[in-house]
Amino acid sequence: MNLKKMREFVKLLQKRKDKDYDNIIVATGIKGSGKSTFLYHLGNEYMKQLGRKFDLQNSVVYSDSFDEVFDKINKAKDGDYLWFDEGGRLILGEDWNSTRSKRLKKMFSEIRTKHLCIGFAMPFSFTRIDKKYRESLINFWAWIPRRGFSLIFEPVIHPTYSGFMEEYFNKIKSIPWSKTLNENIENFFYNSFKKFSSFLDVLSFTEIPKDKFKEYLRLRDEAVYKLPDDDTMQEKLRFSDKAFIKLVETLSQDKNKSISQVLKDISQSIDANPESLRATYYNIKKRYEAEV
Repeated sequence: MNLKKMREFVKLLQKRKDKDYDNIIVATGIKGSGKSTFLYHLGNEYMKQLGRKFDLQNSVVYSDSFDEVFDKINKAKDGDYLWFDEGGRLILGEDWNSTRSKRLKKMFSEIRTKHLCIGFAMPFSFTRIDKKYRESLINFWAWIPRRGFSLIFEPVIHPTYSGFMEEYFNKIKSIPWSKTLNENIENFFYNSFKKFSSFLDVLSFTEIPKDKFKEYLRLRDEAVYKLPDDDTMQEKLRFSDKAFIKLVETLSQDKNKSISQVLKDISQSIDANPESLRATYYNIKKRYEAEV
């Protein structure tokens, strides 16, 4: 595999670190396109050039658990690389005003203090990221249209504009996903974007080595499906009970609905759309707002 451009990109990241700039990279693309693979190779090259070992156990945040995020950032050494495998759940625009999101934003101040290099895997459109992140906190955007290569973008420096010039990308002709299977598709994307000042380069990469990929899957499953201890579970249940009661009371008062009606609506929403309680809350809230 030709990692020359990947290494050049890593040198740019380390030059930024040496000059006390942040390095936050967001990798977007459809599910299975290779976001985690890209972030693996980026982290491996980054840590290698620092003379350190890229350790999947300590360098990857596998879930959106606040405890895991806090633990990995807290344990990271100065200049380390962290890869947020469920980054989409941390920086989505629809969650920008949640208490959890506000805590995370404060936590990211620690990233600058430690000069950390951060990679986010995002299985969503770039425009769904919180606007504050897009315009001022994200330093590079890696868009992966197909396994094997990524297009790298950086913010532009302009007196009246801040960000990645994503609105100008509407001028690019869209193509069906099946067309990405063509052998020369990398050249097509390069030629389409090279005229934009946000565009940096195309980086190619191969699959994660089988032994490392097996370790990655094991650690991810342990983090995602790990059951909390009894004390932690009881505390979370008590907190959830209080939060749910407050939610019902708030909806009842704000929308002039009886508590029984609010409970009935919540029950029907969960039955029809079995998502998380937070997602259910947003769905109910939007419906109430449409009624008044």
